[in-house]
Amino acid sequence: MVIDEADLKPLLRLAKTLSDAAVKATLHVYAPHRLAADKRAAIVSLATSGMGMRAIARELGISKATVDRYFPRDAKCPCGRLLVDHRGWCSVRFAASEVRQEAFRKISSRWDKKATGED
Repeated sequence: MVIDEADLKPLLRLAKTLSDAAVKATLHVYAPHRLAADKRAAIVSLATSGMGMRAIARELGISKATVDRYFPRDAKCPCGRLLVDHRGWCSVRFAASEVRQEAFRKISSRWDKKATGED
């Protein structure tokens, strides 16, 4: 494709009329998105404290995919396992999570009802 100089003139005229702030704002829209340094540091800090990806996403108000992108691959749960491969409810994460404890209470109450025939 050959671009004629006459086709570029309107674009060049427009570029000259834009202020520096407008040019910077336009470039910012097309720049690759990067997470702020404080949020990246928060992801690492929360991950090393044993928090999972979904909980970190909720805490920081960002998507799980973003957390996954910046999640430290060598972060370990206080129980000693790598968090990336950590599935399940280890005693350390269970003790630290009110959500997990509440879910366990609901499940165990259902089991108790079934066992006693109150279903």
